[in-house]
Amino acid sequence: MLNNTLDKSVSNSVSIIINIYRLVYIINQVNVSDSQYVGIERRVIMAVFYRRLPRFEYFLPKTIMEALSVLKKHKGSAKVFAGGTDLIPLLKRREIPTPKSVIDLKGIFGLDKLTYDESSGLSIGPLTTISALTRSQVIMQRFPSLFQAASSIGSPQVRNRGTFAGNICTA
Repeated sequence: MLNNTLDKSVSNSVSIIINIYRLVYIINQVNVSDSQYVGIERRVIMAVFYRRLPRFEYFLPKTIMEALSVLKKHKGSAKVFAGGTDLIPLLKRREIPTPKSVIDLKGIFGLDKLTYDESSGLSIGPLTTISALTRSQVIMQRFPSLFQAASSIGSPQVRNRGTFAGNICTA
């Protein structure tokens, strides 16, 4: 047990030292004057820091009425998302102002339905993932262009989390 803990501690220390050397190496590879060096060092360090999400209040409503209530209460200071494949990276990179609250719609049951009938056509719910489109026999057979487009979006992880409606909203 002691050796295992000691091995982990040594491994973590070595990992930290390697990362520091990588950082120093990157900084040393840049041939700039001292006044520019400070800015570059800051950018490298901030790149590591930006992998974390900023602080915000997170809501996971269970009904549409709950979501609307939270949205009304936090009017103008909230962001709504379903998949988060666009919002989360933007927040991590600090490319948009940090909202005071984030409302995740994934907890609302029934909004992920994908249905088709001859009389009313295709209905894609707002929480339908891109993966759901690629697994649907109806989409494959009746809407081959949509199937092809959905199949070509991002990685499997993005397709599993990202929603069709969200991609339309942020396009």
